[in-house]
Amino acid sequence: ITIINDPVVVPYSDSTLTLYVKNTGTATLTKTDLTILVDGMFWNYTISSGSAGTGWLPQKVLELEIEVVLLPGDHVAKVVTANGVSDQMQFRI
Repeated sequence: ITIINDPVVVPYSDSTLTLYVKNTGTATLTKTDLTILVDGMFWNYTISSGSAGTGWLPQKVLELEIEVVLLPGDHVAKVVTANGVSDQMQFRI
């Protein structure tokens, strides 16, 4: 997987962080079994758009909305799949 946001302009408004994550592998993943970490803490997420059902098809992008209060400064977001594949991105608010 790859977080494909532009780290310079990460969508964050009204305590909602939006991440765009692409399934860059060849297998269909379960999109409801993701772990989201922001600055090392677990956060709940909703899926705003992406493939239908619970499957996350290869080469498809999910739009994840994470409810998190972030102060201005540097942050790290990490997305982990059920099988342990992950990607992280540093960004600034």
